Amino acid sequence: MTTKEYLQIKLQKFGVTEEQIDLIILENKLVNLPVVDVSLCKVAIYNSFSDWLPIHTQISEGDVTETWDIKSIQLYYGLLCKELGKENVLETIELKNEIRDKSHFW
Repeated sequence: MTTKEYLQIKLQKFGVTEEQIDLIILENKLVNLPVVDVSLCKVAIYNSFSDWLPIHTQISEGDVTETWDIKSIQLYYGLLCKELGKENVLETIELKNEIRDKSHFW
């Protein structure tokens, strides 16, 4: 199995295109690896998350609609962060956007 095949299998459920896979491989220096290195691939997925993350939750054209389950993507990313011992930046962002009751200051 090649690095590209591994990444395609891992990320196909998220609708990641072949071009995006090629970018992940190139940007993370995974080109020309003789054998797939699963650990390096997982780090590459983490490092390139913002590149392959769907921007829209739903796209419609004519009779065709494509929808992404953003919660599942966040769950996958969170589990990957835990496995790699890396920061889950999505948790950090969510905390900053949280509405808090500050009425006691008035």
